[in-house]
Amino acid sequence: MNFDNPYVTRSRMVSRLLGWLVKYRVPIVVFATTRLGLFILVCLSLMSLPVREGEGLWRVFPDNTFLDGWFRWDAGWYNSIVEHGYSNLPKPENGQRDTTFWPLYPVTVRTVKLVVGNPFVAAFMVSNIAFLVSLILLFRITKRRYGADIGTKVVMLISIWPFSFYFSAYYTEALYLLACVAAFYFGENRRWALAGLCAAAAGATRLLGCLSMVGLTLLYLEQIQFKVKGIRSDFCWIFLGLIGPLGFVLFLWLEFGEPFVFYWGRNVPGWAAGVSMASLFNDIGDLFWGRIAMTEINILFGLLGLAMVIFTWRKVGIAYSVWAIIGLLAAFFNYVGLGRYVAPIFPVFISGAILLSTEGRFLAWAFLSTLLLALFSIMYSHWYWVT
Repeated sequence: MNFDNPYVTRSRMVSRLLGWLVKYRVPIVVFATTRLGLFILVCLSLMSLPVREGEGLWRVFPDNTFLDGWFRWDAGWYNSIVEHGYSNLPKPENGQRDTTFWPLYPVTVRTVKLVVGNPFVAAFMVSNIAFLVSLILLFRITKRRYGADIGTKVVMLISIWPFSFYFSAYYTEALYLLACVAAFYFGENRRWALAGLCAAAAGATRLLGCLSMVGLTLLYLEQIQFKVKGIRSDFCWIFLGLIGPLGFVLFLWLEFGEPFVFYWGRNVPGWAAGVSMASLFNDIGDLFWGRIAMTEINILFGLLGLAMVIFTWRKVGIAYSVWAIIGLLAAFFNYVGLGRYVAPIFPVFISGAILLSTEGRFLAWAFLSTLLLALFSIMYSHWYWVT
């Protein structure tokens, strides 16, 4: 048989592709159904319900309701960085700066823009493709560790999380999730150089991304049963994770002379100004007294995620649990966006899959979560504040 024949080669490629699609049909089907459902929902809502209007409430595709609803709020900041780079200039009205946004996501969008031409279309592609790949890798990890049933539930739970619409929006969530999941995926396979590079990618996407090094360290120690004598030179690859955050700090220092502006620059009106532990406890008090707004809802989902991981930490494993708990606790320092910040911390959904072991529990949560996801997606697309 002539294997150089292009028809034979094409046939083998199609066969491999079909085999790959069958092997990962669960995450692919979950992605396709949940994303398509959200896209149709947002599209129909924009066609039938009025969108908020006013100063600063811009619309990129007012005549394209399929795409328009996915570019709101911080999408403007990211797109400005994609189009013009960083300026570090504070807005006159509130002092907000673009240097509080980390670089890997806008850099990735800018790269894809070179191919597709439009930065918003590029961002939509980056977010959704990153989310799909994340689900595939997450399914592989969880299926191997906990079985196919848990693996299926995990990808379903993360896809219908009430704030999971951010995985398709012009936000960092999907790329950050991919970097974190890939870091643990390569760590599970003891490919520590790639795990370290993915940790660096996480650290270049968000400040808390550097915490993935803690999870990788614990995963390494788990694999050698916490025997110090078992540590080999490949352990050093984990420290590649420092490249991401240190690279951004170095850039800010050389470009603007302010290496930590990404942190202190958030303490302005509209962002982290006024957010403190005292205000957190006040808002938790409002939650218990039934005075519930979006801030309290975000806190509720943050507490829910933290409780689930703590409750199941033995079953989830030390590496995943400790990384998730530290990440969740750190997210409480800017608790007004907790619902969104929980979304990429995937051990939360492993815990959820373990706790929702019976069909009745799982279906009850899936029903409630899907309803909230629909509500929050419509709110976001109509310029209502969600996180």
